[in-house]
Amino acid sequence: MINNIQKEKTKIGERLRFNLKAPLSFSSALRRIMISEVPTYAIENVYFYENTSSMYDELIAHRLGLIPIRGKPVSSDEVITFALIKEGPCVVYSGDLESEAGEVVFKHIPIVKLKEGQKLELECEALVGVGKTHAKWQPCNAIYKQIDKDEVEFLVESYGNMDSEDLLISSVEVLKNKAEKFLDELESFEINDAE
Repeated sequence: MINNIQKEKTKIGERLRFNLKAPLSFSSALRRIMISEVPTYAIENVYFYENTSSMYDELIAHRLGLIPIRGKPVSSDEVITFALIKEGPCVVYSGDLESEAGEVVFKHIPIVKLKEGQKLELECEALVGVGKTHAKWQPCNAIYKQIDKDEVEFLVESYGNMDSEDLLISSVEVLKNKAEKFLDELESFEINDAE
């Protein structure tokens, strides 16, 4: 079903190419799940203790939410806590976020520039979510092109938060769970209909 697998590192993550021999509807479902239903971490809750920078709290919180967090979630209720304390003059980068349990993918994403006497002190929580809720939880971009009647060539570009092979495996697991749930509901419908 899956063959011709090629994996390479990029500046922002990994690129995975493979051929998939399956109906086009399956390929489309797999692509959509990769983009919108594979669980990942993203900063959701931000608690400001001091912010004398030129940016509003909401704008900084938005910028923090778009910083990719490395890791494959095990359960949907996991929380990774980050802390940040910086005083100007300096540029605050994503690498300044400190955590005992988590890690940002890119260390040099600018968050805000602090002038002399300005300070930023906050804590934030990275929660598990999916891309269909918000783009900050999208783990990759995925496309495919048809090369035969029932065969496509996939290209998956991860954003560095998950290994590209883990993305593929997680996508297949989500699709399998959806199919099993559909079959269970179909069977219960047929039983109720027979009565």
